[in-house]
Amino acid sequence: MRFKSLVLVSVVSSFILSGCESRPSMLGVDDRVVVIESPTLSHLPDSTKIDVSLIRSDGSVQHDGIDAINYFPYHYEIPVIEGEPVTSVSISVSVDADKVLVGENKQFSVANRQLVLQAVKGVSLRNTYWKAEDLSGRGIPPTVETTLAFNNENLLSGNAGCNLYRSVYSSASVFIEIDKPILTRRRCSSPVMYHENRYLVLLTSAERFSIDEEGDLSIYVAEREKPLKFSPLTYQDARLSMDLK
Repeated sequence: MRFKSLVLVSVVSSFILSGCESRPSMLGVDDRVVVIESPTLSHLPDSTKIDVSLIRSDGSVQHDGIDAINYFPYHYEIPVIEGEPVTSVSISVSVDADKVLVGENKQFSVANRQLVLQAVKGVSLRNTYWKAEDLSGRGIPPTVETTLAFNNENLLSGNAGCNLYRSVYSSASVFIEIDKPILTRRRCSSPVMYHENRYLVLLTSAERFSIDEEGDLSIYVAEREKPLKFSPLTYQDARLSMDLK
């Protein structure tokens, strides 16, 4: 009986010690996750820089970085550091050292883990009209006109070189995403069709854009060093380009 009692005491002691030792890890991974969202985007290019600031209940600040965000919502896991719990999280997104998106959650907790990114600044593309001048360094066939019109309600349209196309887009600050377009069914020569297909593939790979001092538009696409380049068009010229002959 004495042997059994010793065994029982040993088992109970081990259980208590085990429970005490596991206490620091009672905060689960899900409880440390910050859910980052952007209402108008599903992803960010890998080239962007993301900085994270974590403020703890004692007022101390911890800085961290995210190498790349793939698709939103992104689940950022707060690093495990002994000390005061995190009470506030702020995030800034930069391109070429220029801050373009920010987000903050000043009351971070297990029940409130959401953080929404908002544009700091950016040029609206709505009601702007463009003519393609270069496709990632490959130029434009001399007999082909390729146009792009950003309309209201996040709709876009244009002449791809042979067929008319239309699609929807979303943007936040300098970032842009373009859905797969709907096309008319006209057939043209092989070189023109090749140009059209290439243009639409590149266009739907768009990640960000810029407008330079001369007013020209550059759309940067995934896995291409050089952008698509466009010069501005008037509304009337854009409409004329979409009248199929």
